[in-house]
Amino acid sequence: MKESYYNMQQNQETPVLLDIRSVSNLIPKPSTKARWYQSGKYLKYIAREEATQGISFTNEEIILLGKAKKEANKKYQELFLHHELLEQSNSISKEQCETLKATAYKDYYSTLNQITSTKEFHTGVFDLNGELTKKQLYAKEKSFNKIKDEQLVWSGVLSFSKEFMDEHQIHSGEDFQKIISKNLKEFMALNGFNHKNLETVFSFHKNTDNTHFHFAFFEKYPTKYNKQTQQAEYRKEYMLNKDSLRNFENSIAFDIQNQHVNYDDIFQSRDDLRNSFKTTHHNNKEILQDLIHSLPAIDKKLFKRLKILKQVKLNNPEVSFGNKKISSKLRTDLYNISDFYLKNNPETQEKYAMFLRACEKNSELELELFWNGYSKSSNVIDELKGLTFEEIKKRTKLSNDELIWDAKFDLSNPIEYLKFKRHDFYFRNILSKNEDNEFEGVIPSIANALLEDIDEISIPKENNSSSKLNRFISNNYNNSFDYEKWKQNQLNYVVNKALDKAKADAQYTANRLQMLIDQNKQKQLTHFK
Repeated sequence: MKESYYNMQQNQETPVLLDIRSVSNLIPKPSTKARWYQSGKYLKYIAREEATQGISFTNEEIILLGKAKKEANKKYQELFLHHELLEQSNSISKEQCETLKATAYKDYYSTLNQITSTKEFHTGVFDLNGELTKKQLYAKEKSFNKIKDEQLVWSGVLSFSKEFMDEHQIHSGEDFQKIISKNLKEFMALNGFNHKNLETVFSFHKNTDNTHFHFAFFEKYPTKYNKQTQQAEYRKEYMLNKDSLRNFENSIAFDIQNQHVNYDDIFQSRDDLRNSFKTTHHNNKEILQDLIHSLPAIDKKLFKRLKILKQVKLNNPEVSFGNKKISSKLRTDLYNISDFYLKNNPETQEKYAMFLRACEKNSELELELFWNGYSKSSNVIDELKGLTFEEIKKRTKLSNDELIWDAKFDLSNPIEYLKFKRHDFYFRNILSKNEDNEFEGVIPSIANALLEDIDEISIPKENNSSSKLNRFISNNYNNSFDYEKWKQNQLNYVVNKALDKAKADAQYTANRLQMLIDQNKQKQLTHFK
């Protein structure tokens, strides 16, 4: 059985998913194409030496090639603009352009050949972990040989135009693998796959006018449970989400176009926040408890969730933010507690505000970079064509309901899709899932630190009556200071510490001065004697 999707419009700005299909020897009927995968012929086809990108370059070589290519482009522009035919008839044929390009790029190709002549050629075939050795490629072929008739195999081809690759060359197989691997994992997740359960291969081919890559994946073992037969089965749903296909194209284009964008500002802001949090790390329990017992510090509904979190921690001391034993609702509550903690702890509130502003600034930057490529692709609808980025920025502004880490968007709606990308850019360093489906960002690390002490915190009983809750706090926390006073105490502590240091420095200077005076007097007395 084959299910194919075609994008027939080749475009200079974005890669195009020419074909993606699923084949099986059983679902819903036998397919001769399935034998191509089972026999290992597909793997041999994508691994053939004349097609694969089996060379790795050092950073120095990439820089050298980049400079040579820049000079070649400049030379080509000069030759083109001053060509006699262009001056006479204001036109020039494609063949003549190719001749000019060959002349301009002569030194570049000479440099490229000089570097590659000493290179060792590799297999040029990758999986999600990196390039395969010959031994690993042989093992991968054996995995293909073991594909059962009832198994589905998904494969595809993504093509890049010559103009796109001329502008955004990737000389390093390692860099290419990172970009494709990252986006394949996201593509798999959007289609309900766990990439760890999949056998995956892909290969980068430059043997045609249009650079392209082949990829294929299939389940390593049955992942679905059939209640009727009480047996584990392979996935039978061969259709893939069409919105995920469009996102796959756009995300790869974005990562290639912006592989050298500098994100130092947001990384510095993130590190400053983490360092400020560490200054009060040993007081987390006291600070968090004061927050919990400061009405209306947090929503009273969270008291019940906190109680459940405390019980989960007592039963599972090693529990963490990403642990499966924590439900998505509890995880959201834990996110809200961490967010509230960072916003109200005087040691972190300023750095956290700066970090969130940096995230917003970064989301706008990345959205603009994404829009620059997406707006020129065949995926953008007529309604959005011609819009400036400022107009797109206004139409994709996230509402308060959308500015939550687990917000949902309709990817089939063009504006919703752009909101989805903006949301992803915003939360990338706050809270997101990495390629291995693990939580990362500032919030998980803060939440895990707070979880360390949550089982030792006294939590009020949930009650709708605020007076009973106030009596509980009054009876049990007579000696605990008011949170506002606590913040003032923290401020006073910083001020007093600075004053004490200034006083100590002044005293030290005075003592040194007195010592010099006494020494001088002693010298004078000795001289007099």
